[in-house]
Amino acid sequence: MTGAAAGWVSALAVLAGLAGGVVVAWARARGWETPVSVLLRQAAALGIALVAPVAAAGAAAALAGKVGSRRPVAVRALGGLAAFVAIGVAGGLMVAALLSDSLFVLRIEQFRGVKLAHALPPLAVGVAALAAAGGGVEQLRAWATRPVRWVDAIVAVLALAAAAYYLVRTGNEAGAVSQVERMVRGWLEQAMAVRPRTKEFVVAYPALAAALYGESRRLWSRWPVARAGLWAVASIGAVSIVNSFAHIHTPLAVTGVRVLNGLALGLVSGGMVWLACELLRRAGVLREGAEGHEDRPVGVLRLRQPGR
Repeated sequence: MTGAAAGWVSALAVLAGLAGGVVVAWARARGWETPVSVLLRQAAALGIALVAPVAAAGAAAALAGKVGSRRPVAVRALGGLAAFVAIGVAGGLMVAALLSDSLFVLRIEQFRGVKLAHALPPLAVGVAALAAAGGGVEQLRAWATRPVRWVDAIVAVLALAAAAYYLVRTGNEAGAVSQVERMVRGWLEQAMAVRPRTKEFVVAYPALAAALYGESRRLWSRWPVARAGLWAVASIGAVSIVNSFAHIHTPLAVTGVRVLNGLALGLVSGGMVWLACELLRRAGVLREGAEGHEDRPVGVLRLRQPGR
């Protein structure tokens, strides 16, 4: 994201927090557990859950790619990581504050819009990153109307399959868990007491490390789609953090430890990705303004018109 886009997202996040505060004050005055108060609190919690991950990604990108900064690359990236986690935790705490009562603890009521809260933020982050890299709406229109290549079709199918699997595995009734994953979860629970979210340290933090590396060294100028995809996947980490706090029946201390454990493992997995990016940069594979896949003549899917 550009600095201007990050500024707009930050302003939106502040407004969402203020709206949540107004809802809390109104609910306190009119009755915390009345049907109207419950509905308003659920709506405010969903709004914060939608905005916080986008704000987290925007702040991280702005700090890591700050133009004119004399700070070392690693310092700027760590600043982006800190902002990413801090905004995610802040959003999660606001959601927890809105839903903290016996109705939600006993699961009589629950956080509404879980699928929406998981789907919209990554989509918004990806679109914003693509628009910022390509010059806005006109560039997006050009991307949408250009001829479809084989590589585009394959990437699109893989991305849609991954997105579908991601959404199936979210919500109050998630999809089935494989035996291997159950074994990994059991081992993590024994090793760390509180099991971190797998999607955080396996998927989100590695993607965040690559995204921060690219922003801090400005490597993605010719790879706008890769940049957008990395930030979209990275935002899943903030989505997961907010969602962890939305589980009101889990004590806040346990959720805090879960987030810290996910961050600890994410530093390991993300560090490995960071090292791989550094090695690729030194080998000349990644460099600013390098030719990306978008510029290579790959097979194009065209419809032959009759008579030609």
